Amino acid sequence: MKKNFLLLLTFLALGFGLTAQTSTPQMQQTAGEESDVFSPVGRWTLGVDAGLVFNTLDAGTAYMKNYTYMPRLSFSYGFNLRYQPYKWLALRTGLYYIPKDYVLMQVDSITINDKIEVFARGEMAQNGYLNVPFMADLSIGKKVRYHLFLGGYMGYWLNGSRSGGALPLMSVRDSYEYSEPYTFDKSRDNRFDAGLTYGLGISIPCSKRVGIDVNMHWYYGLTDLQKRLSRQHNPQYNTSFLLLVGATYTL
Repeated sequence: MKKNFLLLLTFLALGFGLTAQTSTPQMQQTAGEESDVFSPVGRWTLGVDAGLVFNTLDAGTAYMKNYTYMPRLSFSYGFNLRYQPYKWLALRTGLYYIPKDYVLMQVDSITINDKIEVFARGEMAQNGYLNVPFMADLSIGKKVRYHLFLGGYMGYWLNGSRSGGALPLMSVRDSYEYSEPYTFDKSRDNRFDAGLTYGLGISIPCSKRVGIDVNMHWYYGLTDLQKRLSRQHNPQYNTSFLLLVGATYTL
């Protein structure tokens, strides 16, 4: 809880500081300059984008025999809003639905009637998050604009489901499957999500107001998926890579 509170204060301080910068006389003077799709100084730009998200769960398996966490590929979408106080700097936020899924696999063996049976058991965890990034957008370039994104994000664990089963590899045991929604437990699950984000991107102009963006974003989670309830607690953090393609419109 203390860690989450410090993260919230950091984001609020960053937001107030950036807002104060945009109200300086230098910015007001710059806002009168001619704008285009690359440097709409003093104007807002709205964008929509979608693409792939590759999520990895960073967690130990010290107390789970023969288990392995595996990453999973999903689909993400959302919109972004950008304000440009200077030609080389924009302030960027948005709202994104990001599936932070993973697979937990176990390959093990047991002995029954002096026979060794090998089986594989797996569970796919599907977790849907709403994330709001706060980023500084640094850019250079003429015909093509190159971007560097730096900032943080906050979000909420919106929904989830679990599905999986077991498959016998060297036996006659029956396989089984299951699929069910995930039931949140207030005493166990931490639905608040926050962390750092950074990325790279390019902008390609189509007209004075319309452009195409291709961006890569990394979301590095700093909040544990579950609350610490015992000394044997195993922290779990999401790390997500997003590859997004979208369109922008300067207002």
